[in-house]
Amino acid sequence: MREGALDDEHLHRIMAAFGITRDRVVAHQWVDNGPGWAVVQLPTAEEVLALEPDFSLIPTAMAGAIGTYPHGYRHHFEMRTFAPASACPRTPRAAA
Repeated sequence: MREGALDDEHLHRIMAAFGITRDRVVAHQWVDNGPGWAVVQLPTAEEVLALEPDFSLIPTAMAGAIGTYPHGYRHHFEMRTFAPASACPRTPRAAA
C-alpha cells in the first residue's frame, strides 16, 4: 500500500497524460481502496469532465481526478478514474 503525496515522476506522468500543467493540480496523493490509485485534485468538476487522457503515457496506471462543483450544485465532487491496463480505460461522464 502506498500513502501520501505522489512522487514527482508519477505526478508528472499523470499531468502529461491528462494534458494539464502543475498550476491546475490543487493536491495529489495515493488512495487505497484495495488497488492503489494515484489521484490528482483539480480546481473544478468541469476540468475533470473535460479530461481526455493519453493512455499511451500511462498504459499501466490506475489514476483518477477529482474536482469540486460550484456551491449550491446538487453534487459536491466529480471523480473520474482511468485504468487502461484493466480494460476499463475511462469512467462514463455523470449526467448533469
